[in-house]
Amino acid sequence: MNIDKKTQEFCQKYEARIRQGPNFHRRVPLISPSWTAQDTPITYDTITYENIPLAEIHMPMDRLTALIDLEDYKDRLQRNLMSPIHSSGIAYHMLKEYEEEVRIRHTNPAVKKAYEHYQMLLNLSR
Repeated sequence: MNIDKKTQEFCQKYEARIRQGPNFHRRVPLISPSWTAQDTPITYDTITYENIPLAEIHMPMDRLTALIDLEDYKDRLQRNLMSPIHSSGIAYHMLKEYEEEVRIRHTNPAVKKAYEHYQMLLNLSR
């Protein structure tokens, strides 16, 4: 399996090992949302599926949790920030700051435990 530079950086950042798996994912093409019942019916034997090789990713659970947290934060950031803020670079700095906080949380057990207590109290107050 060819590993490009971005994949190598991902592996280093999240202590991951990636290798090509033995199986394939059968990707179904998107059907046009403009299709209606009056149109010609789509039969499954005419759809061209794409077989994509699967990759096996092995990483420590704390790194997986950090990755999930980061994706959640990026989604919230994208939903909540307006475009003028994005263009000013504030969103980029907020994201970098959050990534550093997540890294510290997941490398220091005392900080992680304090953060979990904080999250619990925050959720109880809502």
